[in-house]
Amino acid sequence: GEILRHKLNSINSLLPVLKWGKNYNKKWLKPDIVAGITLGAFTIPEAIAYASLVGLPPETGLYAAMMGLGVYLLLGTSKQLSMGPTSDVAILVGSTLGGLSLSSFTEYAALAAITAILTGIMALTAKILKMGFLVKLISKPVLKGFLAGVGCYIAVSQLPKLFGIHGASGGFFERIIFIISNFYQFNLPSFMIGLGGLIFLLIVRYRFKKMPGALILIIFSIILMSLTNLADMGVSVLGQISAQLPTFGVPNIATDVSTVIPLAFACFLITYVEGMSLARMFSVKHHYPIESDQELVALGASNIVAGLAQGFPIGASMSRSLENDESGAKTPLAGGISALLILLVILYFSGWLFNLPQPILASIVLVAIIGLVDYKDLLRIYKLSKREFFIGIITFGCVLTFGILQGIIIGIILAFIDLTERIYNPKIAVLGLIPNSNKFGDIKRHPENKQIPGILVVRVDGYQIFASAENIKESIIELIKNQNTTVKHLILDFKYSPIIDVTGADMLKELCDELKTDDIPVKIAHVSGQVRDFIRNAGLEKYFGHVK
Repeated sequence: GEILRHKLNSINSLLPVLKWGKNYNKKWLKPDIVAGITLGAFTIPEAIAYASLVGLPPETGLYAAMMGLGVYLLLGTSKQLSMGPTSDVAILVGSTLGGLSLSSFTEYAALAAITAILTGIMALTAKILKMGFLVKLISKPVLKGFLAGVGCYIAVSQLPKLFGIHGASGGFFERIIFIISNFYQFNLPSFMIGLGGLIFLLIVRYRFKKMPGALILIIFSIILMSLTNLADMGVSVLGQISAQLPTFGVPNIATDVSTVIPLAFACFLITYVEGMSLARMFSVKHHYPIESDQELVALGASNIVAGLAQGFPIGASMSRSLENDESGAKTPLAGGISALLILLVILYFSGWLFNLPQPILASIVLVAIIGLVDYKDLLRIYKLSKREFFIGIITFGCVLTFGILQGIIIGIILAFIDLTERIYNPKIAVLGLIPNSNKFGDIKRHPENKQIPGILVVRVDGYQIFASAENIKESIIELIKNQNTTVKHLILDFKYSPIIDVTGADMLKELCDELKTDDIPVKIAHVSGQVRDFIRNAGLEKYFGHVK
């Protein structure tokens, strides 16, 4: 009986749908259906638009969305998260693959699908190896700078569709130059349709939030194109969408798959960071637990299935997840209903989308990416830490100058350089006795604290490890030399130094040996358990005495 219960618990943890499905309340069905239909209405136009960002046919976006929502229904632990194509990942994949020298479009589409499969494999590998901490590789300033850069990149990529200009390609600045030099192609009907779509969507976004504005806009624009001769006036339309279900299988390509491994890793990092941030937000708001390891499984499986279904890398959509929540979704069933709606569109209504104007798709994308440039949070980061703000701004500039993938990599490297510099140069505070107490505090922050003549009390605010050890020793010796009175005793406060390694221990030994020649004994205080054990095992108690 115990073995059976253990196996059932293992199955329930791997398939969360069994757990929440068993406890499903009939009262949740109506709000889940309403939210699912609403979510589907928002997902269909966005999925088609984001497929164009990748550079793939519109049906691939619908395949990716349908598979993502269906798999997350079974494996996800967040009740409101919406899995599917996202703008930042779509433009990351499209811009990176667009820079490769590929033999054919078939090769291009296959590599996009392979990238999704690799993204999924990386997520599952992270789960198996318990490497969920990788989510922390992207700091918030880097992520905000990256998303702002992506937002600007996407906006420029959609301007040609809005203006009716054909042939734009390349990076951010190349596209701007192309638009300016080819502005003679400007098509007024295309611009007016796109501008009208933008205005309508903005009104819906800020005044009628629960209305599926994109779906309404698509329906009316298709009717408009069908009843007029706007196509003859130069307005481009979406064209034929396949009315068939995807054929599953691993794409067969001749290109070296290793060329897209960095891209897949970037997709994994970004989708997991964004997905977990959203999942945590909903879990706090609605008071239910989420499982970070299981979210890796859901993300991994969703991407693998999307790739096998001729799709591209997907993740949790912020805008659609928020819409799902506002529409009253109670369980992941809402996402499953959305997937069913997308399936019906593919099978029975895809032909209706033939006359969808390209400028309308551009307007949908432009409105959807408004939230990517979070200037309020960037200003908040600026007020809190100017150095982190500049890392975010440099990431933003690198995304626009060097490309999406290169920009995020440079941002991560800069954040690690900043972290290394902080570890290398920990703050070293000289402590003085706090008035009317027996406690010590930083004399630089509180000049009223008084040093005891002949005694130098020093606190290292950081790890005493290989990266910082030599710098710490040199700084302490310099402090001793610069004291107004002769130092007769040195006390090292380990209150904010919870970790020490072999290099750090050797540094303490060298410091004690150097100060011994000047008859300056060294004592330590506020030693953590880890540091105490390390000092004892390193045989340093002969310098400090018995460490309690």
